[in-house]
Order: sequence, then structure tokens, then C-alpha cells
Amino acid sequence: MNSNVQKGQESLDQAWLSAPEPGWRLVDFQNLMGGDVVERAKFVSDDQGDRISSAYFWDPVQNQLRAKFWFGPQAQGPPGHVHGGAMAAVMDEVMGGACWGAGNQVLAAEINVHFRDKLPLRTRCIAKGEVVSIEGRRVSARAQLVTVAGDLVCESTGTFIQLSSDQMSGLLAASSGAPA
Repeated sequence: MNSNVQKGQESLDQAWLSAPEPGWRLVDFQNLMGGDVVERAKFVSDDQGDRISSAYFWDPVQNQLRAKFWFGPQAQGPPGHVHGGAMAAVMDEVMGGACWGAGNQVLAAEINVHFRDKLPLRTRCIAKGEVVSIEGRRVSARAQLVTVAGDLVCESTGTFIQLSSDQMSGLLAASSGAPA
């Protein structure tokens, strides 16, 4: 693919990323994760079109975090396809974001990712994540990543642990360089 066609495709994908589907509300991932207290909430996305670009939405009817992803050439694992670790990071972020969006300040304790198909680079994808249950401090979540054509690429489950206010204060102090 020549660079002009590639740049045109990346531009189109960036426009697609930010357009909400019916019923979805665009959310700032940083605000979802605690607003001003979290300096950089999105880990997986570079939003430059080279690695992973994303946009996050809240679906209030389904009470789910939705996201659009586009994996660029720097996300390559097998030739022409997305690295499994990139997809696993996306699943972690979507499940964690769903927990935070539902009001649970959590850290991941365990995630399981089941890869169902290989994912070609430059494919438009949609993820959904949701809280499945809460038992004490344990929050269970799940997520799926599908292509816009509806092909299931991977799905995941995770266990997240709710942070106490002291634990959250300690994390925030550590991230700012202040003593906990």
C-alpha cells in the first residue's frame, strides 16, 4: 500500500473512531478513571495511527463501556496481523474501564483472554466491556472485541479488586511523587 492511500485510510479511521454509534455517549477515558487525579488513563492508545488508536463511549442502556479501536502497523505481531499482547492490553483496559465507569475504583487481579481469530492490521474493531458481578471487593468483568463486520476476534474475563480510599490515596501519592 502506498503512503498516500495508507494516510487516507488512517484519516478515515480517525473520523470513524470518534463518531458514536446510536445511543452511545463519547467519554473522556481520563474522566472515567477519576478525572484530574489520573494523569494519563489510556495505556494502550497512541492516537497517532501508528500503534493503537481508540475512542471510548458509554452505553447507558446496556450499562457498558464501548470502544472503537484501530490497530496500526506498530501493533504488528505475526506478519500483517495484530500482536496478541496488543489485543490483551485492549481487553484489560476495556474491562477495567467498565469497572471504573460503573463506579468501582479497581486494579486488575487476573485477566483471561481467549483469542478466537487472527486480526489483520488496519481493521476497524468495536469492544464492549461490562461488570458481571460484585462480591465484596471482587469485581468480575468481561469484554469482547469484534470487527465491524461482526467477526469475534477475542473475548476476556477478569477479576478486579476494589481499592479502599487509603489504597487509592497511596496510589495517587505515589504517582505524584509525594510520600504515601
